[in-house]
Amino acid sequence: MGTDFEQVRRIADFFSAARSYADAFRLYQFVFDRMMVQEPKWPPSAVIHLAVDVIRTATSAVNHKEVAGLMKNVISKTQDFLEPVTCEACMLHSHLGNGFRARNDLESAERHCRFGLSRHQECHHPDHTGTCRIILGTNLLLILEDKGDHAAAQKLRGRLLLDLVKHETDTIGSAVNSMLSELLHWCHDAIAEDDLQALSGTINGCNDDFWIQGSSNDLREFEITLLFCHLWKQWRLADERPHLSTQYRNSQNLLAQVENSLGITPIDTLAALSTLILGFADLKEQKYYPKSTLARRILVSSQEAFTKYRTSLCSDFLHAHAAPLRTKSKRFSTDEYTILVQGFVQGFADLHLHLHLSKTAFQEPGLRQLNRSSSSSSITPTMLSTPRSSWSGYASFTSLNRRTKLASPVIASDGQSIASSDRRSFTSNSSSRRRLSLSTLINSSRINRSNSFVNVDPEDVVMEDVA
Repeated sequence: MGTDFEQVRRIADFFSAARSYADAFRLYQFVFDRMMVQEPKWPPSAVIHLAVDVIRTATSAVNHKEVAGLMKNVISKTQDFLEPVTCEACMLHSHLGNGFRARNDLESAERHCRFGLSRHQECHHPDHTGTCRIILGTNLLLILEDKGDHAAAQKLRGRLLLDLVKHETDTIGSAVNSMLSELLHWCHDAIAEDDLQALSGTINGCNDDFWIQGSSNDLREFEITLLFCHLWKQWRLADERPHLSTQYRNSQNLLAQVENSLGITPIDTLAALSTLILGFADLKEQKYYPKSTLARRILVSSQEAFTKYRTSLCSDFLHAHAAPLRTKSKRFSTDEYTILVQGFVQGFADLHLHLHLSKTAFQEPGLRQLNRSSSSSSITPTMLSTPRSSWSGYASFTSLNRRTKLASPVIASDGQSIASSDRRSFTSNSSSRRRLSLSTLINSSRINRSNSFVNVDPEDVVMEDVA
């Protein structure tokens, strides 16, 4: 089951990096519920780490209700939550605070965020590059801004800036700046020349409504997601194109170096780079720009991003990494535009991600230990027409009242599985494993109410008043 866990979690990581949080939340929660059945097999640190992912991707009232159940029934009983001594536990408090902020409970939000930040400082965690501090500080800063405490917000903003830039000229900071500079150059290469045609193809396949509906900010946010998907695809294809041998094409190595230095995973680094690149675009009148100019505008922005002189590239990058915290709960101006973007990400994922899960992957968690025979654990097939069509009606999946009973995996489309080329390949030689389309995974995820953290009011969270 460990391999199944990793596969589903990596898919959730993709949706999270693409900022399709409703999808990511459901998959993270799916894994968490099943992890709890096997709780003795998992160290507390693994439970806390996955809980952070569940909490940070919660965006709706339903999500927050489920998070309340997680806190009351599981996390509030762990010692590392009560007295945080790990970075993960400090981050959990901070993201929980941002969740309270989304529900406009600013007092509880500030308590959790201050507690997480203070415990991180007291425990003297090594954070030479500021990766944890930018998240912890940004979550608290957002709360102070919402409360109108401008003096405290300005003081925290100055302290954050000082923390982030003070390492820019030391050995670590210089090395990180060099890595990021090369990655920005790689991003430009991944957009230019022949790759510009691939980007144009992705854009041309998008619904024209993206450029008609919504505000200029809506379009900017969508274009960041679109660029991330393109860069992610180019990254996964890099190993399949040996003729691309220049240092700027070695994205695998560069991203691994950034992860080793900053603790930011490759997929989240690509997401932050997408934000950093499009931050240079002139967006004031963007909603009036025609769809046909987008590829060229992204190309120009990518060139400006790596040629621009910077005194604090690492600081700019970390701010881009933390930028989604500001718009997590209300990224787009209308629900209709949100559904448009969600559909784009789902369709892209369905084309480029495939799974090879065991037959018992979707078996009800509570039944796993009662019946292990291969015959009884098999699932009656319910064939859907195509992987893409199985996304239809997906928006209803975000409602707990519309969770559907398990449907068996659908054979994936003949489209190329880019995931298979990655160093985190999800393939398996076992005959007990089978290939699924990604859409089927999400639409088929059924969460047992008796084992899940459902029907708990947020006000019932035991540690709500932690301080």
